[in-house]
Amino acid sequence: MKIAIVKASDLGDRMDAGFHVALAEVRDRVRELEALYPGPEGHREIRRRLGELAFTDKGALAVLARGNLARFNEKAATRVIRDYPYLSFALVEKALDAAVQRIRERIAGDEKYLRALLDLAGKPLS
Repeated sequence: MKIAIVKASDLGDRMDAGFHVALAEVRDRVRELEALYPGPEGHREIRRRLGELAFTDKGALAVLARGNLARFNEKAATRVIRDYPYLSFALVEKALDAAVQRIRERIAGDEKYLRALLDLAGKPLS
């Protein structure tokens, strides 16, 4: 179980524990990102960078979704990124190791398959 201590003044319009636990885990990184990507231009850059990622790599954002969503989807992810750009970036960044490992495994599998195809065609791997 994860726990975060939240002051009443920090609640704002988010009363859900999941939001505050997620924020507590990356609060320092959020502050760094605010300095690195200030203002509206920074928000646009974060949206652009996160927009390049596949939806499967945005799963860490589900805890930030509002409302009674039956499921976390691309529309909800886009809204979360718009509403909480720095927190979204920090949460996705924290979860990137798993995404990188998944892609490395996919590449290794694709290379193995490519070698098999080239071997069947009698062509060298260059």
